Amino acid sequence: MNCWGCDSLSRIASATRIPMFSDECTTKQTRIYFVRMLAEVDVTKPLPGEINVMDPTGKIIVQGGKYDWKPIFC
Repeated sequence: MNCWGCDSLSRIASATRIPMFSDECTTKQTRIYFVRMLAEVDVTKPLPGEINVMDPTGKIIVQGGKYDWKPIFC
């Protein structure tokens, strides 16, 4: 929950490239067990399967990612 704000989610999503926006449930925090965001990606580069996130205490958390759809080139 420490990372649920718009700025934090945008920084985390930027690891995949350029975050565009999140879905309504993520924005309104009506579903808090996963986040869904749209991001613009470079299809010539591989998409990360996990992202390192630092919590407020300085601990690194490895956060897995899942893509609803990947372009064929990836």
